[in-house]
Amino acid sequence: MTSPEPTTSGAAALGFEVWEGRPADALTSGVDPTSVAQGVVRLVRPTEPTLVLGSTQDPSVVNRDAVERDGVCVARRSTGGGAVLVLPDDGSVWIDVLLPKWPRLVPTDVVASMLWFGDAWRSALARFGIAASVAEQVECAFPEARAVCFAALVPGELLVGPPDRAQKLVGSAQRRSRWTVRFSSLMWGEADPCLVLRYLRLAEPILQRLEVLLSSRVASGPGHGEQLAHELWRQLLRRVRSNPALDEWDKGA
Repeated sequence: MTSPEPTTSGAAALGFEVWEGRPADALTSGVDPTSVAQGVVRLVRPTEPTLVLGSTQDPSVVNRDAVERDGVCVARRSTGGGAVLVLPDDGSVWIDVLLPKWPRLVPTDVVASMLWFGDAWRSALARFGIAASVAEQVECAFPEARAVCFAALVPGELLVGPPDRAQKLVGSAQRRSRWTVRFSSLMWGEADPCLVLRYLRLAEPILQRLEVLLSSRVASGPGHGEQLAHELWRQLLRRVRSNPALDEWDKGA
């Protein structure tokens, strides 16, 4: 069965919502991708600790004994990357963005679109006095570091601090469907970034290297969850509304 083409009415609109509940539900609920008439910025407030795997991660990486003992749920997101431990009320800020996949609304190139999204994050953080930079290339200290989101770096993610000692503040990932572009992002909070290792089944030498890496390369954010999410929404809205491709599309270009 062929899905209908999404309507372009209200093309420059971008909604905002706060979603509170189980992370597993947040990862699977959303706007019908075939009827997206506007984008949406969603601030997610998790209500239970959850180990979130990337879309292609092998489930055997999960330490089942540890997650069952500590009551940590396990879920999988539709975007790529490594595992993230999501905790309620730890000061982290989880923001998902869903945009219609109209021509030239978001850069077609995946890396360019990640940089576009990262620049919006950078501008939002600047409003809170945080001088962040946008990563422009992949950085991975060793192959196994890809198992953990905050142990590796991809273009579009946010860094703070001097270049020789930069720390990752915001992790991001992207997924494209026929109709939509979805960005998932998380600004780290106050929890120990090494806590995620408790719930991963990796060789001990790898866990030790990851602990050293995470201890020195992850920055804690300032919180301000809803205010920061609103500012990111404003930055994205400004970029969407100023995009001349929207006028061209509406005129049939």
